[in-house]
Amino acid sequence: MTKPEKNGHTFILHLWREKADGLSIWRGSIMDIQNGEKKYFQSLHGLAELIDRFLEDTPMAGQGDPNANLYKDQT
Repeated sequence: MTKPEKNGHTFILHLWREKADGLSIWRGSIMDIQNGEKKYFQSLHGLAELIDRFLEDTPMAGQGDPNANLYKDQT
């Protein structure tokens, strides 16, 4: 396994189903392996919010450009 970049994050994502009131609901956790911080979420929106929080303190070039962090195919 390669060493994670200092200006990036690597996450472990765990998803599972729970039954509530006869409904099957997806739950999950996300852990930043650089610092071991683990958070739980109950929706896709909650997952996105947690990733945003993890990344808030990460200095990245081009933060002012909303498309700066989008993957661009180099082929």
